[in-house]
Amino acid sequence: MNEKLFASWWRGKIYLLEKNWVKIIKKQARYPIHKGAIYKESQILKFIAKQNIDFVPRILSSWEDRFEQQFIEGQALQKIYPKVDLTQKRKFLSQLVDIAYKLDQAWVVHWEISRPFKNFLVDSTGKIWVIDFERWHLFDKSWANLRWLMQFLISQWVITVSQAKRLGHMRNLDELYWLLKKYIKQFPFNHFLEFFGILIFLILVDILTKMWFTTQFNYGSSFGISWFSNQALIVLGLIVGSLVIYWTIQKKLPILPSIFLIAGIIGNTMDRLLYEWVRDWLNWWIFTNNLADIWITIWIAGILYCYFLNNGKKNFHRRYSWLCWWA
Repeated sequence: MNEKLFASWWRGKIYLLEKNWVKIIKKQARYPIHKGAIYKESQILKFIAKQNIDFVPRILSSWEDRFEQQFIEGQALQKIYPKVDLTQKRKFLSQLVDIAYKLDQAWVVHWEISRPFKNFLVDSTGKIWVIDFERWHLFDKSWANLRWLMQFLISQWVITVSQAKRLGHMRNLDELYWLLKKYIKQFPFNHFLEFFGILIFLILVDILTKMWFTTQFNYGSSFGISWFSNQALIVLGLIVGSLVIYWTIQKKLPILPSIFLIAGIIGNTMDRLLYEWVRDWLNWWIFTNNLADIWITIWIAGILYCYFLNNGKKNFHRRYSWLCWWA
């Protein structure tokens, strides 16, 4: 029997071993003080095995300080999810809802389902497996799994905060389940409408503030920089705007920051087409600009955040990751 260290953490160690040419995981307490946590996890696994739940690795044997279970060959969900197309994303999201629903039916609570990228594996067939059970709780009738999962669905723009609040007050588990499945089938259509609403709002706010507060006319580009002619800036704005829309659809740019850039380009291009100049009213030391220029600046900051600070699409589980949602 071959045995090698597979992973370790502060409570214990995980070993990968082979028995009769079959790979098995052995989870063992690091010190005697951690026996209780390992034993609790083994008991939860035994309970789950009796519920005909097929997304949890089977427990094979257990002792006071360790247990053995089925080894699942796969990759972390967080590595696969950003790379797949919309159809596969819907399948993954639908599986997560199924997992939460079945756990709620069994009265088992796994609060980490709110961040499934961390403890969920995807095998070669595309099936999702739950692999960590340390923080599970038995006999909780609050349907907490679906409610925890809604936090993740909000971060992925599948549901809105207002929808989550309404769903959170529902008292019928089956109805809550089917509504979440319905929202996943509609994803991301409803949210494209929301993004379009944000775009219109940003453009209207820019136009209204220009009407009310204009103090200066700018014949150049943002912040009064005069590098190009009015006609060249119109053409440049149309080209950049078209490229941003195309790259956003192709998942090369996050949606929300791109909306700010498109709103800024439209706001200033409209001025150049109508007046041959841009109306400014915000005074900043040596610069004068408007909200359209601010929208463009927000786009730059958003791109920097998504690509450098938040490491782009690789870390959807981080806080504020909804700012970097890709199409």
